[in-house]
Amino acid sequence: MDCKIPKKKSTIAIPKKQLVILPQKKIFVPRKLVDIADRVAKRKEAIPLDKIDFPSDYRLGVTGITQTIFETFLRCRQCFKLTLNRYEPVGARNITAFGSLVHYCLDKIYSYTIANRGAIPTEEMNREWIQDFRLNCRDDFKNIREADVEILVGIAFIILCEYVLYYKEDFKEKHWEAVEQTSESMFFGSKLRRKVDGKYRIAGKKWLMETKTMSRIELDSLLLKLTFDFQNLFYVTCEELNETNDPVEGVLYNIIRNPSSKPHAGESLQEFLQRLRGEIAKNRKHYFMRYEIPYTINDKIQFKRELEQQLEEMAHVLVGIMPVYKNPFACVGRFTCDFLPACSSGKLTGYVQRKSLFPELDLEA
Repeated sequence: MDCKIPKKKSTIAIPKKQLVILPQKKIFVPRKLVDIADRVAKRKEAIPLDKIDFPSDYRLGVTGITQTIFETFLRCRQCFKLTLNRYEPVGARNITAFGSLVHYCLDKIYSYTIANRGAIPTEEMNREWIQDFRLNCRDDFKNIREADVEILVGIAFIILCEYVLYYKEDFKEKHWEAVEQTSESMFFGSKLRRKVDGKYRIAGKKWLMETKTMSRIELDSLLLKLTFDFQNLFYVTCEELNETNDPVEGVLYNIIRNPSSKPHAGESLQEFLQRLRGEIAKNRKHYFMRYEIPYTINDKIQFKRELEQQLEEMAHVLVGIMPVYKNPFACVGRFTCDFLPACSSGKLTGYVQRKSLFPELDLEA
């Protein structure tokens, strides 16, 4: 009986892989933030983000919180912590200068009509108020070229003049009670602080007004969102906490479009502003939009329930019961987060601490 000896399988010698050390990649920084990243790189001091804690003297029930910082918490806890420490980028350009100027002048416009029983301010008054803002609020134009400031204030003057002409019923039908009013309310052991753009009555019912300056307006999405808008309901809730027997009917959402236009080549500033005013006058509906957003009792009850849960979560984060973490889905949106370079590198450099925690209230805390 023949026995077949199995053939040995041939073995292939596989050379050992050599360890290849790849060069360390540079941290990815979006194109818009290159200038900030350069400043970060040039700074010698660097504070690791995990070494930064919440301010020891911050208390929800004493210092309080505004809607702006509250929304920061809802977006990203890391951003919330750095905001409470009052950090902001060195040399940051103020992207809200136009909105700040318009709000300042609307305060003057409606304060004038309150003081003078419905009188309509003149264009010369608008011009004077704009100049007052330029002189007294220079920080709002920081790191903006002087030529761009001239364009910005010129556009604001035209927008405000056309606004007054378009909304004449504001000075006849509405009974204004307050504009740019700062106040605070206690809710769930927390101090809620705010500045309301306007408060008026029409047919005896109380309404709040919230003004927004926008360049891009996605109207369909916006109108759906306004039915449960956080800022609107935050202000309505605070108003009703202070005036329990005087309910708020709703919020007048007052949109002013920022043209974001520039002079054509060879066009003087005066020629540009004349052309722009003609375009706005022909199509005011495009630049000025308003929506009355009523809120029912059920809307208000639901918001309060959610607000309690959010405040409880915030309190737990502040004392360390719940963690602080980054939300990568909140880094880039309508605006790019100021802290994206810090979160990308893990270190805080190229930032300074501003004086005020609540600049929107014009108060120092």
